[in-house]
Amino acid sequence: MTQLFLSYSTADVNCAERIEIDLKAARYSPWKDTDSIAPGSHSYVRAIESGIRGSAAVVALWSDAASRSEWVERELLFAQQLRK
Repeated sequence: MTQLFLSYSTADVNCAERIEIDLKAARYSPWKDTDSIAPGSHSYVRAIESGIRGSAAVVALWSDAASRSEWVERELLFAQQLRK
């Protein structure tokens, strides 16, 4: 299955979960952060970068909250550098 990285604001977690379900139904393997990774920690940054590297593309859930999210911005800039 093709892995897709989900980039979203935590304010949009319910929408992200619905999209994750839909992507799985369409036979994609969505990657998104989990509660088990402490946001901002060194392991979080490594996990995010690894998730983006291992994905064929990034799906950005764009919202007002996402437009103000430092992490969404970081994820999209990193993905752009990798031409995802």
